[in-house]
Amino acid sequence: MGRDISKALCIISSVIIIYLSIMDNAWWVLEGGREGGIFKVLIAPKFFKLNVLGESVRIPALEYGIYAFMLALIIPSILTIIGALTYERFGRDLISIGPGVLIIIFPVLIYIASMFLERMLGFKIPISGSTIATISLSRFGYEGVVKLPINALLTLWYWLALISSILLIIGWILIRRA
Repeated sequence: MGRDISKALCIISSVIIIYLSIMDNAWWVLEGGREGGIFKVLIAPKFFKLNVLGESVRIPALEYGIYAFMLALIIPSILTIIGALTYERFGRDLISIGPGVLIIIFPVLIYIASMFLERMLGFKIPISGSTIATISLSRFGYEGVVKLPINALLTLWYWLALISSILLIIGWILIRRA
């Protein structure tokens, strides 16, 4: 009975993680200026979108990293579903907490990236919340400063993925104990 519940928990959470990984909704949004008028960044396991002054900017290396992140969520989730369905034969070893761990550290990865950008741009980028960035124009050969409102948030889709990852980890722990 307990093993059936833990297998169901792994299957359901893995299906939700796969769905949330391939959908077209951002997990993290960063906007600069009023309603993202200066720049807007959208990040999800499926895509990385950067718009600066209304123009789309592509960064191919980052896009490939995003695809690798998506595959690192989807492939172990599929194997976890197979493992839970074929548990009696060989499936126990296929059940993985990898997708759950990646989802939990997603904000940490965003934070690390924001630290690099902070050094390049000269202002702090929040992971969640709002701030006013003071940008010195002396770096660009002009005098003065610009105050830029910046808003960031982890979206509902990330929080749903986080809940699913916690349920996946709980199911994995229960299976290991059984």
